[in-house]
Amino acid sequence: MNKSLILGISILIICVGWLTPAEALRLTLKRIIFEGPKRAEVITVVNNSPSSKTYRIGWRHYIMTPTDSLVYVPDDQLPPEIKPVSDMVFFAPRRFTIPAKSSQQVRLMLRRPANLEEGEYRSHLWVREEPDLEKLNLKTDELKRQGTESGVAMQMLSGVTLPIVVRQGNLGVKVSISDLKASQSPGFVNVAFSLNRVGAKSVNGNLEYICNPSTSQEYLLKSVK
Repeated sequence: MNKSLILGISILIICVGWLTPAEALRLTLKRIIFEGPKRAEVITVVNNSPSSKTYRIGWRHYIMTPTDSLVYVPDDQLPPEIKPVSDMVFFAPRRFTIPAKSSQQVRLMLRRPANLEEGEYRSHLWVREEPDLEKLNLKTDELKRQGTESGVAMQMLSGVTLPIVVRQGNLGVKVSISDLKASQSPGFVNVAFSLNRVGAKSVNGNLEYICNPSTSQEYLLKSVK
């Protein structure tokens, strides 16, 4: 490739996760569950960076694999097991600018259809930073002033996803642990087990492994709901 053709190329990189590096973008909640009479919720988007940022909010859909990995699914390829909430949960604002070290509240409202079938519905709310094209242009202009033959200006864009769940009807669930194995290595213990769920709704919680060497008692304390 002719180097003169790649002068001033700008690259945008989007990172999606619970927390960005240095926690530049943070949400006050990890998940939102609408069930029973609950119809509204408020989340706070926190900009911990030293500069003002503009964010946009939208919907994304994921499937969780048996190994606890989230796989993105495009809107036009949703499988039958994904029941989205994007047509019944509304939020505002959709786009906003947050000053450095400040925050913005986002309000969510559930409008449950009268004929909604029993089951659990889920989508992910995606909060993402918008690119600052002015800063990218300044970087590429600086590369030109330095007389470099080629250069790349990069900008990291942070993004956070938040699961939104709507439950309709009296849904039951049971969780059990099986195939528990533990082995000791220098300085730590390796623990492996299978977490089994039976029912029509998802669960969340914490699993804590407790080991008492004096009595050789080892067990898992589960806390799910």
